[in-house]
Amino acid sequence: MEDNDNLRNLLQRTLEAAGFSILSAADGVEGLRLCRQHNGTIDLMVSDIVMPRLTGLQLSDQVRAAHPEIKVLFITGFADEFPELRTLIKIGTSILEKPFLPSELLRRVEDTLNSGGRATGTEE
Repeated sequence: MEDNDNLRNLLQRTLEAAGFSILSAADGVEGLRLCRQHNGTIDLMVSDIVMPRLTGLQLSDQVRAAHPEIKVLFITGFADEFPELRTLIKIGTSILEKPFLPSELLRRVEDTLNSGGRATGTEE
């Protein structure tokens, strides 16, 4: 989930080229709808934190209702503006700061998928 069209397209192309199946959405509301309609498993949600209508943090909490084992990788260009990110990092949430290279994205996706613990959303 990413509201910037260019970045969302880059994310999708990079992940698909690496063999991942993708559900792509321009904001949290659309992402939530896609996740609720999807009948299969969803292993990982990659989401911007700051999005219109529904933030990435709100989205992750709601998606977990239907997919409790989902892992989350947040991406953000505003890390300094969110003091709660320090708490999220301490409890094991994966966060990738913009700008990043496609190789960094793939490494963090693999790291998040292979992590033993479940990444958490806004729980403290």
